[in-house]
Amino acid sequence: MSLLTLSTLSLLILLNLSLTLPSNAVKPTSPSVTPAAACKSSIYPKLCRSILSPITKSPPSNNNPYEYGRFSVKQCLKQARRTSDILNKLLSKGRSTLRHVDASGALDDCRQLNADDERAGPDLK
Repeated sequence: MSLLTLSTLSLLILLNLSLTLPSNAVKPTSPSVTPAAACKSSIYPKLCRSILSPITKSPPSNNNPYEYGRFSVKQCLKQARRTSDILNKLLSKGRSTLRHVDASGALDDCRQLNADDERAGPDLK
């Protein structure tokens, strides 16, 4: 699976999780939920579990859907930044190192789309 596809799917999971979270900024006090249980409502449960798997190694203070959502957003933004860095490195080497003009244009399109994704969530650090 390409980095862009993974980044896009991660953002879809984020949107799915965000729909189940309350819209106010106050942290809800909900019972603890395991990452596997939280991912059951996702349309991509396997990807959701892979994103939330680091939580099982170092759990946050509250294992609730709100914290999982925040963690997922941070993980997806981190992946988007990595993808952006890789695309920028490939494009900075010059178009002559790429075999086809189409490949260079496709990478540039991916970089622009990824930049749009990064701007969508700058307040989630």
